[in-house]
Amino acid sequence: MADFGKLQFFSRNFFGKIAGFFVASFPRYEDEARERFIFYVFSWIISGTAIFYSYSIYQDGVGWGFAVNQLAAGLLIVVNVAFFRFHHRRAVSSVLLTFLTAYIITCALYHGAPGGTGAYWVLGFPMAAFMLMGMRLGLIFNFLFFAYIIAVSVMGRYGIVSTYYTPGQIQEMSVIVVVYTVLGYVIQTSRERLETKIREQRNRLQTLLDNLPVGVLMADSRSGSLTLTNGGMDIIFGRPVTVGTAVRDFPNEYRLTRENGEPYSGGDFPLFEAMSRGKSVISQRILARRPDGTGMVIRCSAAPIRGNHGRVIGAVAIFDDMTKDYEVDRIKSELISLVSHQLRTPLTGLKWSIDELIAGVGDRMGREQSDLANEAASVVGRLIGLVNDLMSVSRIESGRKFDVVRKPADVIPIIGSVVRELATAAGKRRVSVSMSSLPESLTLSVDGDRFREALMNLVHNAIKYSRDGGHVEIGLLPDGHEGSVIFVRDDGIGIPDDQQPRIFERFFRAENAPEDVEGTGLGLYIAKTIIERHDGNLWFESEEGKGTTFYARFR
Repeated sequence: MADFGKLQFFSRNFFGKIAGFFVASFPRYEDEARERFIFYVFSWIISGTAIFYSYSIYQDGVGWGFAVNQLAAGLLIVVNVAFFRFHHRRAVSSVLLTFLTAYIITCALYHGAPGGTGAYWVLGFPMAAFMLMGMRLGLIFNFLFFAYIIAVSVMGRYGIVSTYYTPGQIQEMSVIVVVYTVLGYVIQTSRERLETKIREQRNRLQTLLDNLPVGVLMADSRSGSLTLTNGGMDIIFGRPVTVGTAVRDFPNEYRLTRENGEPYSGGDFPLFEAMSRGKSVISQRILARRPDGTGMVIRCSAAPIRGNHGRVIGAVAIFDDMTKDYEVDRIKSELISLVSHQLRTPLTGLKWSIDELIAGVGDRMGREQSDLANEAASVVGRLIGLVNDLMSVSRIESGRKFDVVRKPADVIPIIGSVVRELATAAGKRRVSVSMSSLPESLTLSVDGDRFREALMNLVHNAIKYSRDGGHVEIGLLPDGHEGSVIFVRDDGIGIPDDQQPRIFERFFRAENAPEDVEGTGLGLYIAKTIIERHDGNLWFESEEGKGTTFYARFR
């Protein structure tokens, strides 16, 4: 019993390792493609064997009839391969191929196998039967084939039939056939277990994807077509999205265009870009139309899928229907724009009237009346600033009337005008503003008015959040950076670490902002947008209680 146990352990490990090697090294195709690959490989090997066999028989003078018989078997296999893709029941082709192979091996058993072709059926056929016919039919066929060889061996020993090989040789071959049948069984078992796990994982993944509130597409680089979709895609597009659709044709077939209405060429579609160029695409807006003609706005992000060696093997894209959110944003922007325009004219008139009143009769007003008039002028001025900020945000979000027209300009005079204009605000807080680290001239490709607006917001913020008697410095980082980097540094209250990620959001103000410092929370948002429209970027370094430095890079 102990010896039998050791033998059992050895056989399991030996065959298991060999099976693992075969399964691991076998090409990882989709189920249908893998079956087609197996079928084609064995078909061409067997048909080549049969045709070579027929030629050898003819050369050996065995006879025309038998040679033509083998040639016909080989050609029949070739025809079977040629029409394989058109068969509705491909299992029939696999079974036919297996029987044709068995027929060729039977002939080799009686008449010999020239040029070593006998090695094929001894070593390869048992495993091929499993691969082509599956576990159940493979077991039955291998059992019948083994029984047939044993019967021929027994009949040969008693002189009932005459074969090319001696009964002893056939028995030796039978042992090898049994070994490789067992190996084929183990390989097929491992393969079916692997396929079962893959199907289970695929079903779990499909269930997860179908319950996501977004649409998901997956594409394969080799075929260039969709390999996976989910129910969210059907809901978004209002009709089924078909697996197998070419990615390049997807935008035209499902009526997708860019945000500006320009049609996709196919190669610039986010999923195709990720699949063909290995490039991630983040939050691209896409316009689409449902079958009923209604329009929708979709946010699409795509990323490449890479194999073990970093090679792009496919891509995945996520589609999110943003139509309702887009409509709400549009209405909100239009409302802000409308209210801002309606308020700006009366507020400007009111400010002009108050200024005229102060200039005309200010010296005849008492101290209390003069203070009230000045306070009214200040409040109206702040309201006008708020309205201007709201109008800027409205133009930014609507994309209208916010064009950036860049041309070479010396920005040092613009910075100087900003400092002079904010001198009063700086004086009230006893904050000094210096430009000592700026060069005498600095030519950048900018929109002068937009550049001034962005810098005004940065410097005004630095003054507001500096302590009384503080200092604000405007300077230029030394060469060595990509583009020109202008910085605005203060030694004020700083920004808390947990609130720094939100500092560029609209209407956001840090919790440590003093109550007496007025602001809308729009200045940094506007400044960042303007700088990014110049193909630059805005970032900052800050430590609470020690100050903040904003860096604006212009390319």
